[in-house]
Amino acid sequence: MFVAMAFCYGQESRFFMPSELLSAYEAGSRSYTGKPGPNYWQNTVDYTIEVSVDPTSRKLTGSEKITYYNNSPDDLGQLVIRLYQDVFREANPRSFRVNPDDINEGVAINRLAVRGEELDLEGNALRRSGTNAYLNLEQPLESGGSIMLELDWEAYVPETTVRGGAYDSTTYFVSYWYPQIAVYDDVFGWDRLEYDFSTEFYNNLANFDVRISAPENFTILSTGVLQNAGEILNAPMLERYNKARTSDETISIISPDDLESGIQHKSGTWHYKAREVSDFAFCISDVYCWDAAMQPVADREVLIHTY
Repeated sequence: MFVAMAFCYGQESRFFMPSELLSAYEAGSRSYTGKPGPNYWQNTVDYTIEVSVDPTSRKLTGSEKITYYNNSPDDLGQLVIRLYQDVFREANPRSFRVNPDDINEGVAINRLAVRGEELDLEGNALRRSGTNAYLNLEQPLESGGSIMLELDWEAYVPETTVRGGAYDSTTYFVSYWYPQIAVYDDVFGWDRLEYDFSTEFYNNLANFDVRISAPENFTILSTGVLQNAGEILNAPMLERYNKARTSDETISIISPDDLESGIQHKSGTWHYKAREVSDFAFCISDVYCWDAAMQPVADREVLIHTY
């Protein structure tokens, strides 16, 4: 009996394989070795965002252009847009307790245009459910094509500090803040998983061109590379910033002494760009010290910031 049972178990050599993954293997987008298949693809996104931060109310007011590139073999009749801050809407599920004062209406979309045509937001083209919005397209986005969306929106930085939020009255870490296109992949299609504070980090690779505005006494650091240091920083700080870009020693761009004497930048609009990253976050404060130094990473040097 033992020999017979061992023989039976020995025949069970295959693991269960989800039908979605099997389809990807058969289509050649994935391979059994774990490497991308010969027909592998990813969709990509370009974001151009202008956002202003009101430190008094913690309100974010944004204007956004999204160009979404459909590199998949499928024509897409629908887009899925993530509205992460809808996690603070009253009826939505959350995996953490939040400050009751943070319960609000989530992301207010004041304008939405598709291919240059403005949509009636009271119509049926955009349906919101949980932390996702589902946009039905009049004309499908064809394989190999691209589509542009334009949005005007408002949201708030929460007092609740779960993966971001207001750490004091003038210091915020701003994450999951902008309307974002969800992932459409070769295994499951659209990622419709809703955000409840514990589900995150599955994003398209994207390029970001972001301008963030706040009062001139606030410092803003973010994903990407600062494009307008000369327009923002006063002469002594700009000199230190430029020195840090060629130094392997830590340079203090904003020191405790600077804070004590008072910070006043030349402009309140900080311009950052980032290429081929999965997300974009920023932090803002009127009490940040700021150090930086160059650090070799692989075959290049990267300016590392601490604050």
